[in-house]
Parts: sequence; C-alpha cells; structure tokens
Amino acid sequence: EPILSRIEPLQGDLLLLAALTPVMWLTIGMGEEVLHRGFVMTWLASIWGGGNRAWIAALLAQAIIFASGHAYQGPTGMILTGLSALIYGGVYILSGRNLWTAVIAHSLANTVAFVESYLVGG
Repeated sequence: EPILSRIEPLQGDLLLLAALTPVMWLTIGMGEEVLHRGFVMTWLASIWGGGNRAWIAALLAQAIIFASGHAYQGPTGMILTGLSALIYGGVYILSGRNLWTAVIAHSLANTVAFVESYLVGG
C-alpha cells in the first residue's frame, strides 16, 4: 500500500493536520533521525574505523537498514525511503554531523507529504 494512502484521512481535515504534524516531527522526523543517523550510522562508522571510507560504508548500510524497516511500503517505498536515507545521511555528514539538519530535512519532507494529503488526498 502506498504510504500516502495511509495518511489519506488528512484530506481536508485541518484539525487533524494541525494535530498530527507536530507528532510526526517528534516521532518520525526526530525519532528516525536520532536512531538511524545519530546512532546506527555513527556507531557503524566508529566500529569501522571512523575514516572517510567508514562513513561512506555507514551511510550505505544505514540506508539499507532504513529501507528494510519500510518493507511494508513495498519495493517502490523501500527504494524511495532508501534514497531518502542516503539524502538525510549525506546532509548529516556534510553538516559536520549536526543531527538537527537531518531532523529538519526529514520533518520538512514529511510535512510536504502531510500537506499534500491534506490538499489532494493520498
């Protein structure tokens, strides 16, 4: 089932959009970034030596792990979330490992999906 169809109840419901968006920022935007980029990626890079190659390997590994955790979205959803994990991980690395940049990027991307669902449905 496509992920946007799961948030279809937001269509036209401004109160639900206003209530769920901050929850999404905390649970998905912050929660997934702290776990996947802040912990998993950083831990993998450190156990693999902490050099540039270790960070590249950790970036790829965490994207695979992140995509696997979204298997319920089917192959297309897994590919898209894997690509987003590469982007968020890249943002994390390029920002000097400032986790807030990845949290903000992830939250903004999900907010766009929420607003899109509010405006046109899933």
